[in-house]
Amino acid sequence: MNIRPVLKEDASYIQTVARQSWNAAYGNIYPQSFIDEFVSKAYSVDSLEQGAERDEQRAERHFYVCEAEGSIIAFAQVMSQETAGEYELLRIYVQPERQNAGAGRLLLSNFLTTIPHMNKLVAWVEDKNEQGRRFYERNGFTVTSQMVEKHEHFETQLIEYTWRR
Repeated sequence: MNIRPVLKEDASYIQTVARQSWNAAYGNIYPQSFIDEFVSKAYSVDSLEQGAERDEQRAERHFYVCEAEGSIIAFAQVMSQETAGEYELLRIYVQPERQNAGAGRLLLSNFLTTIPHMNKLVAWVEDKNEQGRRFYERNGFTVTSQMVEKHEHFETQLIEYTWRR
């Protein structure tokens, strides 16, 4: 597996991984209409292309992909917070059939290597996303907070996980 910074040309591949991952992770949690709408907006090709260009020019944002056999199988993005050394993991997703093979762990390790001053990393995960929760717990994150997120027709419980160097 190979980790590299995202390129503008990766947008449609990231969108595919996002759609597959969201359906697998949240299909039994969120209404399908919410998943479809969210993915089409947050992972539109235009949005991803702009994000790739923006992140390339900003020191506070880092967006990487994981490739295997010439295909993008995972991606992750972090953004620095107001306090020096603190970051938020905005998104990390792996193709469902490639999960538990080390791609997510490689992406996390890459951030720790390429951002040596990172001493705290926060991630939010849906309470019912058991696989996501196991991922964070296996990788040294601990639960630090919870909150309710309200959507138009439903609400969900989010858990904050924090990793410290």
